[in-house]
Amino acid sequence: MKKTLQALVASALVGASLPVVAQGGEMGVNVQLANDSAKFGFFSSDLWMQETYRFDLGYQYNSDKDYVVDTSFAYIGKGVLDANLDLGVKGKFAYAQAKDIDKLGTGVMLGVHAAYWLPTATPSNVTLEYLVAPDILAFSDAENLNELSVRANIRLLRNLEGFVGYRRFEVEYKEAKVKFDDGAHIGFELSF
Repeated sequence: MKKTLQALVASALVGASLPVVAQGGEMGVNVQLANDSAKFGFFSSDLWMQETYRFDLGYQYNSDKDYVVDTSFAYIGKGVLDANLDLGVKGKFAYAQAKDIDKLGTGVMLGVHAAYWLPTATPSNVTLEYLVAPDILAFSDAENLNELSVRANIRLLRNLEGFVGYRRFEVEYKEAKVKFDDGAHIGFELSF
């Protein structure tokens, strides 16, 4: 319980600093629901010239009572190689507690972000993200962490975006590989 509280406090401190780092951008909340898991988060995003800087803070749990607290930073270049293609890099710190085997996994995940904007009247895109924390960047009881996310996004209102997709987040412990999320999801992102 003490480690969980420490992770929540650390993530909250990072989240509280988001408005200071990304002044003049947008902030908001996001929700992602799947059959066996739910993820809730806060974000702060800032667009400067042709670059986007985005900070996220999230909490996810599943039906097995496993949970993940994470915070991430992404740098995304707009119109890279093609006017409709955004490419970037992302770093994430994840704290993952597997209840059934009573193991904790933490790690620094590094990866890529790609979004292709579709030629539609309503802004919409297809996004792909892949992040991994190899053994050298995995701590506590974890040997590695990896996350894959593919989703289709559409702007519903000026400040509301909806999405559907697939996400897999798993942590390999010495005892077992635990899938914290593995399936289709639906969600929204509301900015203010």
